[in-house]
Amino acid sequence: MIRRQSKHDIAKTLKSASHSHTMADETTTVTVSTETWKRLTLRKEPGDSFDDVITDLLDEVEGAAEE
Repeated sequence: MIRRQSKHDIAKTLKSASHSHTMADETTTVTVSTETWKRLTLRKEPGDSFDDVITDLLDEVEGAAEE
């Protein structure tokens, strides 16, 4: 069973990431801890990218913030 994370847990996970951006290929490298990577991997569905997972988490947090 996968435990649902609270908004605080998700925000904390995403806030701890470092980031570098390259305009040429429109991708960004985000460095996360091994534990965070494992947690993100648990949320992936077959065919999902980490971008899909992070986008879903952000949509969830931003939607909750609007309520």
